[in-house]
Amino acid sequence: MPTSCGSSSRRTPSTRASCSGSSEQRPRAAERVASGAVELGLLGRPVSHSLSPVLHEAALGAVGLRGRYRLHDVGEGELAGWVARLREGEVDGLNVTIPHKIAAAGLCDRLVGPAAALGVVNTLARGADGQVEGSNTDVVGLRRAIAAAFPSTPIVGAPVCVIGAGGAAHAAVLAAAAFSPSQIRVANRTADRGRALVSRLSSVVDVPLVALSRFEDAAAGAALLLQATSYGMGLTPGSREWESAYDKLRPVVGALGPAAGVMDLVYRPPVTVWCAAAHHADKLAAAGLQMLVNQAVESFGRWTGRRVDPGIMMTAAKEALATGR
Repeated sequence: MPTSCGSSSRRTPSTRASCSGSSEQRPRAAERVASGAVELGLLGRPVSHSLSPVLHEAALGAVGLRGRYRLHDVGEGELAGWVARLREGEVDGLNVTIPHKIAAAGLCDRLVGPAAALGVVNTLARGADGQVEGSNTDVVGLRRAIAAAFPSTPIVGAPVCVIGAGGAAHAAVLAAAAFSPSQIRVANRTADRGRALVSRLSSVVDVPLVALSRFEDAAAGAALLLQATSYGMGLTPGSREWESAYDKLRPVVGALGPAAGVMDLVYRPPVTVWCAAAHHADKLAAAGLQMLVNQAVESFGRWTGRRVDPGIMMTAAKEALATGR
């Protein structure tokens, strides 16, 4: 069995200790935060669209820290190497995005909070003991975004629809469950993946879960639709691809309940194709920018111990979107 620090195999406590770096290496991350030079980053594929560098570098400046946040387009086979770098103090914190949120969880020394229940992470931090801690700030970020965007939407006691079955969809199910819906319906193009999500989370939430293959069936009469895939990301409004997607989505959002809300976790373009279809059907709609900011605030706090005003990140994000960055 491989026992190198870069291995994706489960490590024993003794192996983990040997991978934590020397006593000289261990304080490096904490020293950089204390001295004001922080190295952060995002692991995923693709990542070029991400606003995370804009958000986190604005936050670093706001709290008086020097540093940078870099994008790392990596395959699954490269994740273990990055986890080892974090463990050894070469980087101070990492976010994880599609398609690696589940795989990265298996490389952590421990999972905390919602990540422990979901087996899904979006944030990796190095603990004081040198171990890599995986957490999921998507759940609280989405829960707060839903409450802010749809304060009058009657979610309690009504069905909720979640589109997708990946890491973001896992977080969406847990966030939706906090609003006490009657049922959460998971719809995914690959039916087996939807059923696997339902099987995995049925014992985690107190809300009945059901997997459906037809999006219209999942949306029928629902009070809230959470779009947790990358579908529509980067589409140019008015393009042939946009119009094709728009036509496919209109029957889905049209099946929702009369006072329903639609939240698309995608945030590029600012009005996504899901949001445009929802507006056409006279539904409330919000893209994923508020969730992005909410989860980023929580991640930043885990890495630096500093609390940043969400408005600072939101202003930076909106400026970047307005200028096409």
